[in-house]
Amino acid sequence: MNELTLNSELKMSSREISKLTNKRHANVKRDILHILDELGFNVLNFEHIYFDARNRKQTEYLLDQELTMTLVSGYSIKLRNKVIKRWMELEQNHRNNNVVSDFLISIDNRMKSLEKMQVQINDRMSQVNLLSDYQSIRAFTSKRGIKLDWKGSVAMARKAMQLCKEKGRDVVKIPDERFGQINSYPVEVLYQLI
Repeated sequence: MNELTLNSELKMSSREISKLTNKRHANVKRDILHILDELGFNVLNFEHIYFDARNRKQTEYLLDQELTMTLVSGYSIKLRNKVIKRWMELEQNHRNNNVVSDFLISIDNRMKSLEKMQVQINDRMSQVNLLSDYQSIRAFTSKRGIKLDWKGSVAMARKAMQLCKEKGRDVVKIPDERFGQINSYPVEVLYQLI
């Protein structure tokens, strides 16, 4: 069993060292207490509580790579080799997890960006759909081949405005090259005026 601390520093538990070296956990813990004492470390900084198979509180110690190597340097070559191989495996898994994590974060960010773009597209599409149901007097008449002079356009605009008020329909401002903005009216209202 390997442990990761909150700061993502790799740790190896005394239980895992015990399994890898085929030593009793009590003996591994004794060795750990000895090296921590010799090096002047506070044992409580390495202590971790776990529950055994019978649900009893037990103590294990979590060591970083340096302390693990210091501990097993007193063990046989075969045992040291097992622990070193396990550390290499832990480090590789940790690197792979970071790569996967970074990849998943980038995908999540991209998905959020795409969702925002979709909302913007939907908003624009609803505006386009709204505008396709609305037309200015000039656009409406020219598409239908109706010729109106300036006075006729103003008169039709007044009637369209009045009819929109009566029917509770909105008059929408749209951009115009000559006047900046002009009114556009629902097409069904404009059809009633011809």
